[in-house]
Amino acid sequence: MDTIPAPKETRTPLVSIILPVYNAGEELQQAVSSVLKNTVDDWELIIINDGSTDNTGEVGRKLAASDPRIRYFEQENGGPAVARNTAMEKARGKYLMFLDADDEFMPDMIEKMVKAAEENGAEVVMCATLEVDSNGNARTIPHGMPANNSLEGEETVDPFLRSLVRECRGRTPALWNKLYSLDFLRRNKLRFEPWQFHGEDWTFNLNLFTSEVPRMYFIEDALYKYKYKSDSISRNYVRPDKEHPFHSIDILLKYNDKYRLGEEGYIYERYVRETMEDMVMVIKNENKQTRKEILRAYLSQPQTKAILKESLPYRFSRKTDLFRQILLRGGYNFAVAFLRIIA
Repeated sequence: MDTIPAPKETRTPLVSIILPVYNAGEELQQAVSSVLKNTVDDWELIIINDGSTDNTGEVGRKLAASDPRIRYFEQENGGPAVARNTAMEKARGKYLMFLDADDEFMPDMIEKMVKAAEENGAEVVMCATLEVDSNGNARTIPHGMPANNSLEGEETVDPFLRSLVRECRGRTPALWNKLYSLDFLRRNKLRFEPWQFHGEDWTFNLNLFTSEVPRMYFIEDALYKYKYKSDSISRNYVRPDKEHPFHSIDILLKYNDKYRLGEEGYIYERYVRETMEDMVMVIKNENKQTRKEILRAYLSQPQTKAILKESLPYRFSRKTDLFRQILLRGGYNFAVAFLRIIA
């Protein structure tokens, strides 16, 4: 891996900010500017260029040359999880924050997040989100947690972990509306799953509960500007890997059982629904031969039918339940026919 340029100092900053970037040279300058405008200047910004083919490298090198707090690195394309792991290894701050290249920090975000952590002994701080669409329309997305309040131990589990399992509250799975104690992350050996190209943030936040429950604080203010784009990377088609959904459902079931959440019905429905949605995307985006190979490999896994059978006692939404019944009783050809209809 190349470093361009070499870091200019070895100080210990208050906050390390991780910014993975792939082909976002046009947006990168604005994202970095939002950090530079913050009321706190004791930070380092770690930019990881994940194999971009546009002008990201040129922009990143200029930014690093302009400010010693900006550290710029390049690596071969490995996905956002790998890029974030690389940055975490290099982080030197007391706290860790995340920024996406097409988003922005509000000017007082770092100050308020750090203050909340310091005053409340919090290992994770979460704020609300300002969501801005492509037409410039803005709305605040509340986090749905106890506003301006802290939770610790078992009292954190029900509101926050249950929200993660269901993904039902304001940006709970996101990385960028949170500040993390780097010591907590390293103490619990938390990293991103390298195989995940989508949903790696959600899995990372679930794994906060692996061995100890973090003390958390929730800020009411919307401090992160999330720019919603219908064509952003997170909403683009990603070819599914037949093994990965089983990792995801295993993680969900592990925490559901460990903390007795009673959400297994939702977890099974989520798996079946996402399988259906993935397959629709395969039908829309792959040629006939590749599509056949992917669908057969995906739907013929023994664990697929096991999960479908285990989920029988639970009530699903109408379309999801129909897909489940077709898979169980009709098999591959009927399932594909159904997917083509709804695609």
